[in-house]
Amino acid sequence: MGSFDVVAEKFDQLWFFSASYQNWMLKNVCQLLSLEKTDRFADLGGGTGAFTAKVAAAAELDHPAACVEPSREMLSMANCIGGLHTYHSTAEEFASKRPRGINKALIKEAVHHIKDRKAFWSNLFADADMDKTVVVTRPKRPGFVLFEQAYEAFSESQPHLSELQGEIESVGLNAQVDMQSWKVELPKEEWFGLLRMRFNSALFTCSDRDIEEGILQIDDALDGSTILFEDTIIYLSASR
Repeated sequence: MGSFDVVAEKFDQLWFFSASYQNWMLKNVCQLLSLEKTDRFADLGGGTGAFTAKVAAAAELDHPAACVEPSREMLSMANCIGGLHTYHSTAEEFASKRPRGINKALIKEAVHHIKDRKAFWSNLFADADMDKTVVVTRPKRPGFVLFEQAYEAFSESQPHLSELQGEIESVGLNAQVDMQSWKVELPKEEWFGLLRMRFNSALFTCSDRDIEEGILQIDDALDGSTILFEDTIIYLSASR
């Protein structure tokens, strides 16, 4: 069973720090994709489909959105939402099949799972219908309050922004960067709970003991009962 299969039932609560955070992210994605009702939209690495469905609803899309996800457990939850076309597939596999008609795509916090990104971009935009794709990612040193081992694991898994830009531009596409930040304030125990549930895939490399020791380090370093940080988000748009 894959790591994302294990956390499938808790996945949505892991990422949506608050309703206002969720709405902020949703607004940014819809604006940057310039979504219109007639667009055919795909969410590559769409997980449980919860955010996919919110994008489709916010844009009032005429056509069902496609939720593309390699985790069977995640996808089974997306199938329960209804109104989505679901694909059990990696982003690379989906792009290589070149499904006709998709003209807007989202890769939210999943671009680091794509192995050969240069080939991926070539395949994705090989279909003349594809117009624009937005990648949602973070800097190699995120704003999260983590312990050092987790920071190192995140940094190792996360491609540098300049690397991502270069890959997009090397296949003849335009790359545009937007960066925005959101202030997150959570009770310590709630944040520690997210760490224990491994809310980010970089934490999958940490054992239970590593996480408990990391929590103690954070607790000792920060006074009070609240965790405060700025979540800096990178929006990288690829277009013709």
